[in-house]
Amino acid sequence: MKSSRMILPAALGAALLAGGASGETVRLTKSDADGKTSFETWDASGAAVSAPWADKDYVVDGDFLIRVRYNRVFGGKSLAFGEVGGASGGLVVKNANTSGASATAQTVGFGNDGAFLDNGYFTIYKAGQTLTLGGNAAAWHTTTGSDVVKTSAASGPITVRSPESAPFVICAGDVDPSTSNILFTNNSVVVSATLKGEAGTAIRLCAGGSASDPTLRPAADTFTMHGTKSAFRGKIIASGGAAGTVKDSWPVRVLFASTFGGTVVAEKGAEVEARYTSTSFSTAGLELQAGSVLLARNARATSGTSGKFVVTESLAVEKGAVVRLNEHPYTSAAGAASWVVLTYPASKGTIPLENFVLDDEDQALPCYLSTNLVDGVWQLVASTPAPHLLAANDDGGTTIANDYPSALVTAESWSDGLAPQGGGLYYAWKGAGGLAADPVVRTPYQAEPFVFAGESLVLGPNGTLLPACHDITFTNLHLNAGTLVPLSFAKVPSHLRGRVFVRSTTAGASPAVFQAYGGGVNYVDAALAGSGTLRVNGRNGSSKKYGDVEFTADNSAFAGKIKLCADVTSLAPSAAGYEHERVFVTDGRNLGGPLADFAPDALELADHSVLEARNDVALDAANRGVTVSGNAGMAAPEGATLAVMNPVSFSSGAVLRKTGAGTLALGGGLLLSGAASIVVEEGFLEALATNAVDGASVAFAPGAHLLVDAAAGDAALAAFGAVDLAADPFGGFLPVAFKLPAGFEESGETLSGIAVATVKDAATAAALAISAKKVRGYAADFSVRANPDGTATILATLYRPAFIMVVR
Repeated sequence: MKSSRMILPAALGAALLAGGASGETVRLTKSDADGKTSFETWDASGAAVSAPWADKDYVVDGDFLIRVRYNRVFGGKSLAFGEVGGASGGLVVKNANTSGASATAQTVGFGNDGAFLDNGYFTIYKAGQTLTLGGNAAAWHTTTGSDVVKTSAASGPITVRSPESAPFVICAGDVDPSTSNILFTNNSVVVSATLKGEAGTAIRLCAGGSASDPTLRPAADTFTMHGTKSAFRGKIIASGGAAGTVKDSWPVRVLFASTFGGTVVAEKGAEVEARYTSTSFSTAGLELQAGSVLLARNARATSGTSGKFVVTESLAVEKGAVVRLNEHPYTSAAGAASWVVLTYPASKGTIPLENFVLDDEDQALPCYLSTNLVDGVWQLVASTPAPHLLAANDDGGTTIANDYPSALVTAESWSDGLAPQGGGLYYAWKGAGGLAADPVVRTPYQAEPFVFAGESLVLGPNGTLLPACHDITFTNLHLNAGTLVPLSFAKVPSHLRGRVFVRSTTAGASPAVFQAYGGGVNYVDAALAGSGTLRVNGRNGSSKKYGDVEFTADNSAFAGKIKLCADVTSLAPSAAGYEHERVFVTDGRNLGGPLADFAPDALELADHSVLEARNDVALDAANRGVTVSGNAGMAAPEGATLAVMNPVSFSSGAVLRKTGAGTLALGGGLLLSGAASIVVEEGFLEALATNAVDGASVAFAPGAHLLVDAAAGDAALAAFGAVDLAADPFGGFLPVAFKLPAGFEESGETLSGIAVATVKDAATAAALAISAKKVRGYAADFSVRANPDGTATILATLYRPAFIMVVR
């Protein structure tokens, strides 16, 4: 509640502002200007009045903001931000002192009674900062124009009074409001001050970014909560970015390292972690939304400690909450390992194991989750079994003419002298189990399908799996960087079944490779998982046939990338098409599921590769872009549509060739790094967005057409059609075919004002040679509409021509 104001004589009022009255509440009347801070001179952006005094309470509300330079404790008795249910107040932390010198580590405190968070936000106006809220720093105020330092001033507590319905926001990164395209990120916020607050209050920790531009996202913004937090009974919300505002656009990571009296809430996408330097983090409550991440710091030989969440009162877990392993417990060549991730008293309930997903994507060995009941306490446990280690590589070359030994059935190949058996974890890694070279294993040479007996086979970096029969199954096959899997040395068609986990690779590391042989179809029936990159290419050598690949599984769990390449860049495609590396799909999910962030190259077409739809296929998984980096192709058969709904990127000079009698429909804008071309050799090209082809050189071979929806549902497309603002749009020749409403040909109606394409101006439109694919019983006329921005739109009218019958 705002304090009442009293009209005082000017001289008396000035004396009070100078510190003559105690217990007074003083409000900021104007936001601080850049380079000034009311931490030193109150209302520095307005009249230069006295600095904060230790016997006064101060308030920043009215949607104003106060700035602070690094290493300061507010000199007033307290500093409140905003009003509960009313106006907000903001704090902007900069990294320059009064002399303009910068620092990457800074401490900000709030006086004896501390800060009161009622409504508003804190944010950092610089990148690469470590901000500590609380602790000792210098308290400044100004008397006669010079700075006076209160050394080693202690910071008071932070008291949260904002409700759960409108939590106070502390933002680790932000967008520069003056440029809107410079992201202040890679910041770390440490909350060391004592935290207070009643049940029903809340504070929201988030990473900033651009709500409208997905390329402006924070990197490594983190919070660390330590110090005394047992007096806080409210909620700390780790933001998943769902609010979509500038100050809440991306998920955040929060590390907890002390006893907490309230509830930790992790939204979808957010990461929460029990800091590894402690044996546990205790919290009264924990709420994990679907897609949130519980980051587990695991047992290590170097420290012997592991971070775990100890929940004492309430646990709520939505289905799909993720446990992510920060470091793997596997520290030697043998032996099982396990550790506790989370505990919960049995008197309060159970741990819903079925709601958790274990994400071990960056680990060498697969791990598992289970629950144990020990002394009345439920434990959520992550564990890995003792692996069987490959001790000797398989003999033989890359042919399958002879029955070479196979480690997959031979006891002598393994360090324990046991042949692979059910439930076992098999680990082939250079340097483990006495293996001195990159691992090589081959399946047995046999006519019937081969099923590996073990639960998992892990192939280490640069390993090779040689299939000596055409049908092989692995319950779990784990591929690391540089692993090679020829899909068949035997006859085609070939089948790879089970589950293939493609592990993520560091920047510059080679991806795992599927190599297609034999000039026929190699079916990848196995479900893909993991977040690594999988390259699909043909056999090396200009004289050898390339095999085709078809992904048949629902690969929605795959969060990695796929790159298609023929691997022989010197060869142009032949008329038969078999020098292409062809990949067939029947469902968009064959190529992966939604991604958390936009990846322009989630699918890359390079080196004369072709993506071919067997039927209607929509590539519409969230954030899965397509990159064309060579002379590549997309194809659809007659009557079918391959719809690419995400943006398509073109490397400089890249060419996309459309083949097949069906339709290629582009629903996302083009992202170009230089000159690019789209060549429609057969069938139809359809624009599902106005900017779907703008920026590329588009050309149509004889018999190919731009497909125009005569009843487009999208308002912009219905008004402007496909936009091509090049100087010579469509190479000067635009053949058009129309997608007609049902029953139109029999209706006798006229359709007018159909937007075909928009070009740079009316003169360009008049020079464009336009032809129409014949519609039974109808003719097409074209006209030009001038647009207010100087562009011109080509419009079509479809009508039934009048005719005269003469009877003699």
